[in-house]
Amino acid sequence: MTHQSKRYSSRPVNQYLRHPAVQDACTVLPACSLGLRSTALTVLTEAFPEMPPRTRKAQQTILLRAPDGPHSSECPADFGFTPTDREATTTLMAALAALPKGRVTERINSEAVRFLRHVHGPAFNDDPTATLAAIDCLRAAANDTTRPMYELLLTHYQETLQLRDLLEHYVKKE
Repeated sequence: MTHQSKRYSSRPVNQYLRHPAVQDACTVLPACSLGLRSTALTVLTEAFPEMPPRTRKAQQTILLRAPDGPHSSECPADFGFTPTDREATTTLMAALAALPKGRVTERINSEAVRFLRHVHGPAFNDDPTATLAAIDCLRAAANDTTRPMYELLLTHYQETLQLRDLLEHYVKKE
C-alpha cells in the first residue's frame, strides 16, 4: 500500500500574489519597517497555511530582507512603524481586501488592527472626533474582508474615549 500525500496547489497563493493590489503592495513594502513587513508575512502565512515550507521560506526571505538603495535609512531594524508605513496604508489595505473569502483569520484581523492603530493613533490623539469620522468613512467604503478590521478599530477607539471620559469624571470628583 502506497502512501499518497496531499498535494499542495499553489494556485490560490499565486493568484493572490498576482492580484494588482498585492503587486502594488509589493512595491511599497521594501521601504516599510520590519514590523510592517513582518505583519505582511504573518498575513500571507496565516491566509495560506497549506503553503509548503519551501515556498513559505522564500516568501519570508523576500519580505524580511533588508531593503536596498535609498529606502534603507527609512527602514529601522526594529519593529517600529515609520511614516512610510502610514503612507502605504491605502495600498496595503487594498492588498488585504484582495484576500480570497475564507482566508482571513482572527490573527490576520488583529495584525491589521494593530497596524491601523499605529497609523491612526497620532491623528486620534490630536482630534479623536475627526479621526473616528475618517475611520467610519473608510469602514463604509471597505469590502467584506476589511470592513471588520475597521469596525474593530472603531470599537477600540470608542472604548478608549469612554475610558478617557470615565477617568476625567473620576479625577473631577476628587
